[in-house]
Amino acid sequence: MTASSWTRLATEVARQRDPLAGFEHARRATQVAEEGMAGLSEFERINRDLVKSRIEMSYLSCIANLTRRSEHNELFHALEAMRRIDRFSQSAETSLITEIDLPSAKALAKKHGFTYLATQAAPGGTVFFVIDADGDVTAETAVGGWAERAFHFSREIDNAARAMEFFGEPDLNRLNSQAASLFDELPSNAKRALESESGLIFLSMGGDQHNLPIELLFTRAGGWLGLQRVCARIRSFEELATIIERQPSTNSLSAVVAAGPGEGYEKILASAESISTQLVSAGISLRPADQILAEGRLSLWTFLDSIDREPSMIVFVGHGGYDASGPFLQLSATDRLRPADLAQFRFDGAPMAHLECCTAGQSVYFGGGYWNSYAVSLLAVGASCCLVSNRIIFGGPSELLCSELYARLTGTECLPIGLALLEARRKIAKAFPNPVFWAAPVLYGNPLAQICSITAQ
Repeated sequence: MTASSWTRLATEVARQRDPLAGFEHARRATQVAEEGMAGLSEFERINRDLVKSRIEMSYLSCIANLTRRSEHNELFHALEAMRRIDRFSQSAETSLITEIDLPSAKALAKKHGFTYLATQAAPGGTVFFVIDADGDVTAETAVGGWAERAFHFSREIDNAARAMEFFGEPDLNRLNSQAASLFDELPSNAKRALESESGLIFLSMGGDQHNLPIELLFTRAGGWLGLQRVCARIRSFEELATIIERQPSTNSLSAVVAAGPGEGYEKILASAESISTQLVSAGISLRPADQILAEGRLSLWTFLDSIDREPSMIVFVGHGGYDASGPFLQLSATDRLRPADLAQFRFDGAPMAHLECCTAGQSVYFGGGYWNSYAVSLLAVGASCCLVSNRIIFGGPSELLCSELYARLTGTECLPIGLALLEARRKIAKAFPNPVFWAAPVLYGNPLAQICSITAQ
Protein backbone atom coordinates (compact mmCIF):
# COMPACT_ATOMS: atom_id res chain seq x y z
CA MET A 1 0.00 0.00 0.00
CA THR A 2 1.57 3.32 -1.06
CA ALA A 3 1.98 6.31 1.21
CA SER A 4 -0.52 8.29 -0.83
CA SER A 5 -3.19 5.57 -0.67
CA TRP A 6 -2.61 5.17 3.07
CA THR A 7 -3.06 8.93 3.51
CA ARG A 8 -6.26 8.77 1.46
CA LEU A 9 -7.56 5.92 3.61
CA ALA A 10 -6.83 7.76 6.85
CA THR A 11 -8.28 11.04 5.55
CA GLU A 12 -11.47 9.53 4.13
CA VAL A 13 -12.19 7.38 7.16
CA ALA A 14 -11.48 10.17 9.66
CA ARG A 15 -13.52 12.81 7.80
CA GLN A 16 -16.70 10.76 8.05
CA ARG A 17 -16.95 11.98 11.66
CA ASP A 18 -17.67 15.47 10.33
CA PRO A 19 -21.47 15.90 10.55
CA LEU A 20 -21.33 18.19 7.51
CA ALA A 21 -19.85 15.44 5.37
CA GLY A 22 -23.26 13.83 4.96
CA PHE A 23 -24.45 10.35 4.25
CA GLU A 24 -22.98 10.00 0.76
CA HIS A 25 -19.54 10.92 2.02
CA ALA A 26 -19.85 8.35 4.81
CA ARG A 27 -20.86 5.73 2.27
CA ARG A 28 -17.80 6.53 0.14
CA ALA A 29 -15.65 6.36 3.26
CA THR A 30 -16.74 2.79 3.97
CA GLN A 31 -15.90 1.73 0.43
CA VAL A 32 -12.45 3.30 0.68
CA ALA A 33 -11.98 1.71 4.10
CA GLU A 34 -12.76 -1.79 2.82
CA GLU A 35 -10.33 -1.40 -0.06
CA GLY A 36 -7.72 0.12 2.23
CA MET A 37 -7.81 -2.69 4.80
CA ALA A 38 -7.05 -5.24 2.09
CA GLY A 39 -3.95 -3.25 1.14
CA LEU A 40 -2.45 -2.85 4.61
CA SER A 41 1.18 -3.92 4.92
CA GLU A 42 2.37 -6.00 7.87
CA PHE A 43 3.88 -2.86 9.40
CA GLU A 44 0.65 -0.91 9.00
CA ARG A 45 -1.35 -3.70 10.63
CA ILE A 46 0.36 -2.90 13.92
CA ASN A 47 -2.09 -0.01 14.15
CA ARG A 48 -5.02 -2.02 12.82
CA ASP A 49 -7.12 -1.58 15.99
CA LEU A 50 -7.23 2.16 15.31
CA VAL A 51 -8.06 1.51 11.66
CA LYS A 52 -10.79 -0.97 12.64
CA SER A 53 -12.43 1.48 15.03
CA ARG A 54 -12.53 4.16 12.34
CA ILE A 55 -13.99 1.73 9.83
CA GLU A 56 -16.60 0.71 12.37
CA MET A 57 -17.56 4.34 12.86
CA SER A 58 -17.94 4.66 9.10
CA TYR A 59 -20.46 1.84 9.01
CA LEU A 60 -22.36 3.15 12.03
CA SER A 61 -22.73 6.53 10.37
CA CYS A 62 -24.41 4.82 7.41
CA ILE A 63 -26.69 2.30 9.12
CA ALA A 64 -29.41 4.68 10.35
CA ASN A 65 -29.75 6.30 6.92
CA LEU A 66 -29.75 2.96 5.12
CA THR A 67 -32.55 1.84 7.43
CA ARG A 68 -34.64 4.96 6.79
CA ARG A 69 -34.11 4.65 3.04
CA SER A 70 -34.95 0.91 3.08
CA GLU A 71 -31.75 0.21 1.19
CA HIS A 72 -31.73 -3.37 2.38
CA ASN A 73 -28.94 -4.69 0.17
CA GLU A 74 -26.45 -2.10 1.40
CA LEU A 75 -27.70 -2.39 4.98
CA PHE A 76 -27.19 -6.16 4.94
CA HIS A 77 -23.69 -5.64 3.57
CA ALA A 78 -22.89 -3.11 6.31
CA LEU A 79 -24.18 -5.36 9.10
CA GLU A 80 -22.20 -8.32 7.78
CA ALA A 81 -19.08 -6.24 7.24
CA MET A 82 -19.12 -4.94 10.80
CA ARG A 83 -18.97 -8.55 11.99
CA ARG A 84 -15.92 -9.41 9.84
CA ILE A 85 -13.77 -6.27 9.69
CA ASP A 86 -10.68 -8.30 10.63
CA ARG A 87 -10.96 -10.27 7.41
CA PHE A 88 -10.69 -7.17 5.22
CA SER A 89 -6.93 -7.43 5.69
CA GLN A 90 -6.91 -10.93 4.16
CA SER A 91 -6.33 -11.42 0.49
CA ALA A 92 -8.81 -13.30 -1.69
CA GLU A 93 -6.38 -16.23 -1.72
CA THR A 94 -6.27 -16.59 2.08
CA SER A 95 -9.97 -15.94 2.80
CA LEU A 96 -11.81 -19.24 2.45
CA ILE A 97 -15.36 -17.86 2.80
CA THR A 98 -17.08 -15.82 0.12
CA GLU A 99 -19.30 -12.97 1.26
CA ILE A 100 -23.02 -13.78 1.11
CA ASP A 101 -25.24 -11.23 -0.61
CA LEU A 102 -28.83 -10.51 0.36
CA PRO A 103 -30.51 -12.55 -2.44
CA SER A 104 -28.48 -15.60 -1.37
CA ALA A 105 -29.40 -14.99 2.28
CA LYS A 106 -33.10 -14.76 1.44
CA ALA A 107 -32.90 -17.98 -0.57
CA LEU A 108 -31.24 -19.80 2.33
CA ALA A 109 -33.88 -18.56 4.80
CA LYS A 110 -36.65 -19.83 2.52
CA LYS A 111 -34.90 -23.17 1.96
CA HIS A 112 -34.54 -23.91 5.68
CA GLY A 113 -37.61 -22.02 6.89
CA PHE A 114 -35.83 -19.86 9.47
CA THR A 115 -36.02 -16.22 10.52
CA TYR A 116 -32.83 -14.16 10.86
CA LEU A 117 -32.86 -11.16 13.17
CA ALA A 118 -29.81 -8.87 13.37
CA THR A 119 -29.51 -5.91 15.72
CA GLN A 120 -27.06 -3.03 15.68
CA ALA A 121 -26.78 0.07 17.84
CA ALA A 122 -26.78 3.12 15.57
CA PRO A 123 -27.35 6.87 15.74
CA GLY A 124 -31.05 7.32 16.39
CA GLY A 125 -31.61 3.94 18.04
CA THR A 126 -31.04 0.20 17.71
CA VAL A 127 -31.75 -1.10 14.21
CA PHE A 128 -33.54 -4.45 13.84
CA PHE A 129 -32.96 -6.13 10.47
CA VAL A 130 -35.14 -9.17 9.72
CA ILE A 131 -35.16 -11.80 6.97
CA ASP A 132 -38.20 -13.98 7.54
CA ALA A 133 -38.85 -17.56 6.46
CA ASP A 134 -40.64 -16.33 3.31
CA GLY A 135 -37.58 -14.32 2.27
CA ASP A 136 -39.17 -10.95 3.06
CA VAL A 137 -36.78 -8.29 4.39
CA THR A 138 -37.57 -5.44 6.77
CA ALA A 139 -35.49 -2.99 8.79
CA GLU A 140 -36.88 -0.80 11.56
CA THR A 141 -35.60 1.13 14.58
CA ALA A 142 -36.58 0.50 18.19
CA VAL A 143 -37.84 3.23 20.51
CA GLY A 144 -34.97 5.55 21.43
CA GLY A 145 -32.96 4.33 24.40
CA TRP A 146 -34.17 0.73 24.10
CA ALA A 147 -30.70 -0.80 24.27
CA GLU A 148 -29.76 1.26 27.34
CA ARG A 149 -32.91 0.14 29.16
CA ALA A 150 -32.30 -3.47 28.09
CA PHE A 151 -28.75 -3.33 29.47
CA HIS A 152 -30.08 -1.84 32.72
CA PHE A 153 -32.63 -4.65 33.00
CA SER A 154 -29.91 -7.22 32.34
CA ARG A 155 -27.72 -5.76 35.09
CA GLU A 156 -30.67 -5.77 37.50
CA ILE A 157 -31.20 -9.48 36.85
CA ASP A 158 -27.50 -10.19 37.43
CA ASN A 159 -27.36 -8.15 40.64
CA ALA A 160 -30.53 -9.76 41.97
CA ALA A 161 -29.08 -13.21 41.35
CA ARG A 162 -25.87 -12.34 43.20
CA ALA A 163 -27.79 -10.87 46.15
CA MET A 164 -30.41 -13.62 46.38
CA GLU A 165 -28.72 -15.17 49.40
CA PHE A 166 -29.40 -11.99 51.36
CA PHE A 167 -32.59 -10.55 49.82
CA GLY A 168 -34.39 -13.54 48.35
CA GLU A 169 -35.78 -13.90 44.83
CA PRO A 170 -36.45 -10.73 42.81
CA ASP A 171 -40.10 -9.69 42.61
CA LEU A 172 -41.66 -11.63 39.73
CA ASN A 173 -44.38 -9.06 38.99
CA ARG A 174 -41.79 -6.31 38.70
CA LEU A 175 -39.70 -8.41 36.33
CA ASN A 176 -42.81 -9.14 34.25
CA SER A 177 -43.59 -5.44 33.95
CA GLN A 178 -40.05 -4.44 32.94
CA ALA A 179 -39.73 -7.30 30.46
CA ALA A 180 -43.12 -6.51 28.89
CA SER A 181 -42.19 -2.84 28.47
CA LEU A 182 -38.97 -3.79 26.69
CA PHE A 183 -40.88 -6.04 24.32
CA ASP A 184 -43.48 -3.34 23.66
CA GLU A 185 -40.70 -0.92 22.65
CA LEU A 186 -39.39 -3.24 19.95
CA PRO A 187 -40.17 -2.30 16.34
CA SER A 188 -43.03 -4.18 14.69
CA ASN A 189 -40.78 -6.35 12.51
CA ALA A 190 -38.89 -7.67 15.56
CA LYS A 191 -42.15 -8.38 17.40
CA ARG A 192 -43.50 -10.36 14.46
CA ALA A 193 -40.29 -12.36 14.20
CA LEU A 194 -40.09 -13.19 17.90
CA GLU A 195 -43.79 -14.04 18.21
CA SER A 196 -43.81 -16.29 15.16
CA GLU A 197 -44.96 -19.78 16.11
CA SER A 198 -43.09 -21.71 13.44
CA GLY A 199 -39.55 -22.08 12.18
CA LEU A 200 -36.19 -21.39 13.76
CA ILE A 201 -35.01 -17.95 14.90
CA PHE A 202 -31.37 -16.92 14.66
CA LEU A 203 -30.19 -13.82 16.52
CA SER A 204 -27.15 -11.85 15.43
CA MET A 205 -26.77 -9.14 18.05
CA GLY A 206 -24.09 -6.63 17.16
CA GLY A 207 -21.35 -5.39 19.46
CA ASP A 208 -22.11 -5.29 23.18
CA GLN A 209 -25.73 -6.32 22.56
CA HIS A 210 -24.51 -9.93 22.31
CA ASN A 211 -25.34 -10.44 26.01
CA LEU A 212 -28.83 -8.88 26.09
CA PRO A 213 -31.44 -11.20 27.70
CA ILE A 214 -33.81 -11.81 24.79
CA GLU A 215 -35.10 -14.90 26.62
CA LEU A 216 -36.34 -12.58 29.37
CA LEU A 217 -38.59 -10.47 27.18
CA PHE A 218 -42.26 -10.91 28.08
CA THR A 219 -45.07 -10.89 25.52
CA ARG A 220 -48.57 -9.90 26.59
CA ALA A 221 -50.08 -12.88 24.79
CA GLY A 222 -47.59 -15.70 25.37
CA GLY A 223 -45.55 -14.78 28.45
CA TRP A 224 -41.80 -15.26 28.75
CA LEU A 225 -40.17 -15.49 25.34
CA GLY A 226 -37.64 -18.06 26.58
CA LEU A 227 -40.47 -20.47 27.42
CA GLN A 228 -42.11 -20.07 24.02
CA ARG A 229 -39.11 -20.88 21.83
CA VAL A 230 -35.33 -21.04 21.70
CA CYS A 231 -33.57 -18.27 19.81
CA ALA A 232 -30.18 -19.47 18.59
CA ARG A 233 -27.46 -16.85 18.74
CA ILE A 234 -25.05 -16.46 15.86
CA ARG A 235 -22.33 -13.94 15.03
CA SER A 236 -23.39 -13.20 11.43
CA PHE A 237 -25.39 -14.57 8.53
CA GLU A 238 -22.15 -15.77 7.04
CA GLU A 239 -21.59 -17.93 10.12
CA LEU A 240 -25.22 -19.09 10.04
CA ALA A 241 -24.77 -20.33 6.48
CA THR A 242 -21.67 -22.22 7.60
CA ILE A 243 -23.24 -24.02 10.59
CA ILE A 244 -26.89 -24.51 9.55
CA GLU A 245 -26.29 -28.12 8.47
CA ARG A 246 -23.53 -29.03 10.95
CA GLN A 247 -24.27 -32.22 12.87
CA PRO A 248 -22.06 -34.10 15.35
CA SER A 249 -20.35 -37.08 13.75
CA THR A 250 -22.05 -40.41 14.51
CA ASN A 251 -19.31 -42.62 13.09
CA SER A 252 -17.78 -43.22 16.52
CA LEU A 253 -19.89 -41.55 19.17
CA SER A 254 -17.85 -40.29 22.12
CA ALA A 255 -17.91 -37.53 24.71
CA VAL A 256 -15.46 -35.65 26.91
CA VAL A 257 -17.03 -34.86 30.31
CA ALA A 258 -15.06 -32.79 32.83
CA ALA A 259 -15.82 -31.78 36.43
CA GLY A 260 -13.97 -28.68 37.61
CA PRO A 261 -12.74 -28.01 41.16
CA GLY A 262 -13.99 -25.51 43.70
CA GLU A 263 -16.85 -24.82 46.07
CA GLY A 264 -19.56 -27.47 46.01
CA TYR A 265 -17.29 -29.97 44.28
CA GLU A 266 -19.33 -32.97 45.45
CA LYS A 267 -22.40 -31.64 43.64
CA ILE A 268 -20.33 -30.73 40.57
CA LEU A 269 -18.91 -34.25 40.40
CA ALA A 270 -22.34 -35.81 40.95
CA SER A 271 -23.81 -33.76 38.09
CA ALA A 272 -20.94 -34.70 35.74
CA GLU A 273 -21.32 -38.37 36.68
CA SER A 274 -25.08 -38.21 36.06
CA ILE A 275 -24.51 -36.71 32.60
CA SER A 276 -21.87 -39.30 31.75
CA THR A 277 -24.20 -42.12 32.86
CA GLN A 278 -26.93 -40.86 30.53
CA LEU A 279 -24.46 -40.54 27.65
CA VAL A 280 -23.03 -44.02 28.18
CA SER A 281 -26.51 -45.55 28.40
CA ALA A 282 -27.19 -44.08 24.95
CA GLY A 283 -24.14 -45.83 23.48
CA ILE A 284 -21.77 -42.88 23.71
CA SER A 285 -18.31 -43.73 25.06
CA LEU A 286 -16.29 -41.47 27.34
CA ARG A 287 -12.87 -40.15 26.49
CA PRO A 288 -10.24 -40.61 27.70
CA ALA A 289 -10.20 -44.15 29.13
CA ASP A 290 -13.98 -44.41 29.62
CA GLN A 291 -14.01 -41.97 32.54
CA ILE A 292 -14.74 -38.35 33.30
CA LEU A 293 -11.94 -35.82 33.72
CA ALA A 294 -11.81 -34.78 37.36
CA GLU A 295 -9.40 -33.96 40.18
CA GLY A 296 -5.85 -35.05 39.29
CA ARG A 297 -6.94 -36.18 35.81
CA LEU A 298 -8.10 -32.69 34.83
CA SER A 299 -5.65 -30.02 33.73
CA LEU A 300 -5.48 -27.58 30.86
CA TRP A 301 -3.29 -29.97 28.87
CA THR A 302 -5.43 -33.08 29.45
CA PHE A 303 -8.63 -31.22 28.60
CA LEU A 304 -7.25 -29.77 25.37
CA ASP A 305 -5.69 -33.11 24.41
CA SER A 306 -8.99 -34.93 25.02
CA ILE A 307 -11.17 -32.59 22.96
CA ASP A 308 -8.58 -32.76 20.17
CA ARG A 309 -9.60 -36.40 19.61
CA GLU A 310 -12.80 -35.45 17.77
CA PRO A 311 -15.50 -36.23 20.36
CA SER A 312 -19.17 -35.90 19.44
CA MET A 313 -19.84 -33.91 22.61
CA ILE A 314 -17.82 -31.73 25.02
CA VAL A 315 -19.23 -31.14 28.52
CA PHE A 316 -17.75 -29.08 31.35
CA VAL A 317 -19.45 -28.81 34.76
CA GLY A 318 -17.82 -26.52 37.28
CA HIS A 319 -16.96 -22.92 37.98
CA GLY A 320 -16.66 -20.23 35.36
CA GLY A 321 -15.89 -16.60 35.82
CA TYR A 322 -14.72 -13.36 34.34
CA ASP A 323 -11.66 -11.26 35.10
CA ALA A 324 -9.50 -8.59 33.44
CA SER A 325 -8.51 -11.09 30.73
CA GLY A 326 -12.12 -12.05 29.98
CA PRO A 327 -14.12 -15.24 30.64
CA PHE A 328 -12.49 -18.39 32.00
CA LEU A 329 -13.24 -21.97 33.09
CA GLN A 330 -11.47 -23.17 36.24
CA LEU A 331 -9.90 -26.54 35.36
CA SER A 332 -7.59 -26.90 38.35
CA ALA A 333 -6.14 -24.82 41.15
CA THR A 334 -3.68 -23.30 38.68
CA ASP A 335 -5.22 -23.89 35.23
CA ARG A 336 -7.83 -21.74 33.53
CA LEU A 337 -9.22 -22.32 30.06
CA ARG A 338 -9.66 -19.17 27.95
CA PRO A 339 -11.52 -18.82 24.65
CA ALA A 340 -8.21 -18.10 22.91
CA ASP A 341 -6.97 -21.58 23.92
CA LEU A 342 -9.50 -23.07 21.49
CA ALA A 343 -8.11 -21.27 18.43
CA GLN A 344 -5.64 -24.11 17.73
CA PHE A 345 -8.42 -26.59 16.93
CA ARG A 346 -10.23 -27.44 13.70
CA PHE A 347 -13.02 -29.88 14.53
CA ASP A 348 -14.05 -32.17 11.69
CA GLY A 349 -16.74 -33.94 13.71
CA ALA A 350 -18.81 -30.82 14.57
CA PRO A 351 -19.15 -31.61 18.29
CA MET A 352 -21.86 -30.21 20.53
CA ALA A 353 -20.50 -28.26 23.52
CA HIS A 354 -22.16 -27.68 26.89
CA LEU A 355 -20.51 -25.48 29.54
CA GLU A 356 -22.55 -25.73 32.73
CA CYS A 357 -20.98 -23.00 34.83
CA CYS A 358 -21.60 -19.41 35.91
CA THR A 359 -21.09 -16.47 33.51
CA ALA A 360 -18.92 -18.39 31.02
CA GLY A 361 -21.32 -17.29 28.30
CA GLN A 362 -20.46 -13.61 28.68
CA SER A 363 -19.17 -12.27 25.36
CA VAL A 364 -16.77 -9.32 25.49
CA TYR A 365 -16.74 -7.19 22.34
CA PHE A 366 -13.42 -5.69 21.29
CA GLY A 367 -14.47 -4.08 18.02
CA GLY A 368 -13.69 -5.07 14.48
CA GLY A 369 -16.17 -7.94 14.59
CA TYR A 370 -14.26 -9.76 17.36
CA TRP A 371 -15.84 -11.19 20.53
CA ASN A 372 -13.90 -12.85 23.35
CA SER A 373 -16.35 -15.71 23.84
CA TYR A 374 -16.35 -19.49 24.27
CA ALA A 375 -19.40 -19.90 22.05
CA VAL A 376 -17.98 -17.72 19.25
CA SER A 377 -14.60 -19.49 19.48
CA LEU A 378 -16.12 -23.00 19.47
CA LEU A 379 -18.32 -22.30 16.44
CA ALA A 380 -15.36 -20.74 14.63
CA VAL A 381 -13.31 -23.94 15.00
CA GLY A 382 -16.08 -26.27 13.87
CA ALA A 383 -18.52 -27.02 16.71
CA SER A 384 -22.15 -27.48 15.69
CA CYS A 385 -23.52 -25.62 18.72
CA CYS A 386 -22.65 -24.43 22.21
CA LEU A 387 -24.97 -24.31 25.23
CA VAL A 388 -23.60 -21.92 27.82
CA SER A 389 -24.77 -19.69 30.66
CA ASN A 390 -24.19 -15.95 30.52
CA ARG A 391 -25.44 -15.53 34.09
CA ILE A 392 -25.11 -17.06 37.55
CA ILE A 393 -26.54 -20.56 37.82
CA PHE A 394 -27.95 -22.22 40.94
CA GLY A 395 -27.48 -25.78 42.17
CA GLY A 396 -31.03 -27.13 42.13
CA PRO A 397 -32.10 -25.65 38.78
CA SER A 398 -28.75 -26.62 37.24
CA GLU A 399 -29.11 -30.25 38.32
CA LEU A 400 -32.67 -30.32 36.97
CA LEU A 401 -31.56 -28.76 33.67
CA CYS A 402 -28.85 -31.36 33.14
CA SER A 403 -31.15 -34.25 34.03
CA GLU A 404 -34.01 -33.09 31.78
CA LEU A 405 -31.77 -31.94 28.92
CA TYR A 406 -29.79 -35.16 28.57
CA ALA A 407 -32.86 -37.33 29.02
CA ARG A 408 -34.26 -35.66 25.89
CA LEU A 409 -30.98 -35.52 23.96
CA THR A 410 -30.04 -39.17 24.49
CA GLY A 411 -33.28 -40.95 25.39
CA THR A 412 -35.86 -42.50 23.10
CA GLU A 413 -36.94 -39.03 21.97
CA CYS A 414 -33.46 -38.09 20.70
CA LEU A 415 -34.51 -34.46 20.31
CA PRO A 416 -32.41 -31.75 18.64
CA ILE A 417 -30.63 -29.48 21.10
CA GLY A 418 -32.97 -26.50 20.61
CA LEU A 419 -36.16 -28.42 21.37
CA ALA A 420 -34.50 -30.36 24.21
CA LEU A 421 -33.43 -27.08 25.81
CA LEU A 422 -36.89 -25.56 25.44
CA GLU A 423 -38.57 -28.55 27.13
CA ALA A 424 -35.95 -28.55 29.90
CA ARG A 425 -36.55 -24.84 30.51
CA ARG A 426 -40.29 -25.41 30.78
CA LYS A 427 -39.72 -28.24 33.27
CA ILE A 428 -37.47 -26.03 35.41
CA ALA A 429 -39.96 -23.14 35.25
CA LYS A 430 -42.65 -25.35 36.81
CA ALA A 431 -40.42 -26.00 39.80
CA PHE A 432 -38.64 -22.62 39.84
CA PRO A 433 -40.93 -20.00 38.19
CA ASN A 434 -38.56 -17.05 38.56
CA PRO A 435 -36.59 -16.56 35.31
CA VAL A 436 -33.29 -16.10 37.18
CA PHE A 437 -33.38 -19.89 37.54
CA TRP A 438 -34.40 -21.13 34.09
CA ALA A 439 -33.23 -18.42 31.65
CA ALA A 440 -29.46 -18.66 32.19
CA PRO A 441 -28.51 -21.26 29.55
CA VAL A 442 -28.49 -19.82 26.03
CA LEU A 443 -27.79 -21.59 22.76
CA TYR A 444 -25.31 -20.61 20.07
CA GLY A 445 -25.13 -22.33 16.70
CA ASN A 446 -27.36 -24.95 15.10
CA PRO A 447 -30.50 -25.66 17.19
CA LEU A 448 -31.17 -28.76 15.05
CA ALA A 449 -27.93 -30.48 16.12
CA GLN A 450 -28.56 -33.97 17.52
CA ILE A 451 -26.49 -36.57 19.29
CA CYS A 452 -27.95 -40.07 19.20
CA SER A 453 -26.71 -43.61 19.39
CA ILE A 454 -26.69 -45.36 16.04
CA THR A 455 -29.40 -47.76 17.20
CA ALA A 456 -31.59 -44.88 18.42
CA GLN A 457 -31.47 -43.32 14.96
